[in-house]
Amino acid sequence: MVAVFFKLFLFAAAVIAFIFVMYAFSSIEPTDVEHHITKNGIKTDGVMYVWEELQSCYFSRVYGQPVLNLITVGPRFTKLDLPLGEMDEDELRNIMEDYLPVHQAPAPTLAERASVFLARLFAFE
Repeated sequence: MVAVFFKLFLFAAAVIAFIFVMYAFSSIEPTDVEHHITKNGIKTDGVMYVWEELQSCYFSRVYGQPVLNLITVGPRFTKLDLPLGEMDEDELRNIMEDYLPVHQAPAPTLAERASVFLARLFAFE
């Protein structure tokens, strides 16, 4: 009897924790970050990524907003996602072609499709 109650308690605690995390992530306002493209690399949020650390890039859309995705080879991250905001995607594509290979966005994986489904299912807006 105690074991059954304990299992249900753990399940309920996990569900409540998941709901709290979803609420916390959806209620935090994102900060505005400036990105600068220079002849040495890309500077974003005060961190400089030199061209030698960047392998390639592609453009995608996240929640209808254009995003520049950079694939890195350095020790920090493997992928950087830079929201474009009001920047023209075609103009940026022409600039980026001078520095990095630009290719098509890869097909979404099963995990990415599942996360989009869950984000639509549990939208807190």
